[in-house]
Amino acid sequence: MDEHRRNCIETEGKTVGDAVGNALKRLGVEEDDVEIEVLDEGSRGVFSILGSRQARVRVRLKIGLGPSSEPAELVRELLSAMGFSAEVESKDVQDATEITIGSTGADGLLIGKRGETLECFQHVVSKMLNRNASSWRHVIVDVGGYRKRREGQLMKLASSLAERASSTGQEVSTDPLKASERRIIHLALKDHPGVRSFAVGEGLVKRVVIGPKDTGRS
Repeated sequence: MDEHRRNCIETEGKTVGDAVGNALKRLGVEEDDVEIEVLDEGSRGVFSILGSRQARVRVRLKIGLGPSSEPAELVRELLSAMGFSAEVESKDVQDATEITIGSTGADGLLIGKRGETLECFQHVVSKMLNRNASSWRHVIVDVGGYRKRREGQLMKLASSLAERASSTGQEVSTDPLKASERRIIHLALKDHPGVRSFAVGEGLVKRVVIGPKDTGRS
């Protein structure tokens, strides 16, 4: 049986409520987890006997609630619901699932300012994929190669700031960055012989300060 048929069933009962209850029992989920389509409300017939007809419903699991949701398929369904169409691929790497979305023709809308919309989309996908998982798995979503390009930009920035700090002997800093972006800066300079890096600021968005190793600041 294919994935669609496992996640969509039709059941009968004396009433619509009974038919829905039978479906929920077979799927092993709660009513909030499904979409319900009433196919036939049924009929009690004459004297509740003659011509009676069972109620019949079609019950479908909501997106991402299947027993083995496939990441690429889930993302394709989400994109379709948002009005986007694109090639989607997924692969498991170490302790994470990487999902790559090809160009949608409107990548900027899905990426958002400084990648904020993409971060939100990634959070939603992660929640949906991990909802019924026995253990949490990190999910990374990229659109049109944005994350790779951004990583390259940050590594170049780290190299440029490190050169400036080394030549002037003064500390320099980045604009406020998210934790994932700060990590790229730190990793790029981890083995640099002349400079060190550390974060300053409050909250989730902080600056990375880069300065000579002999400043003694931590």
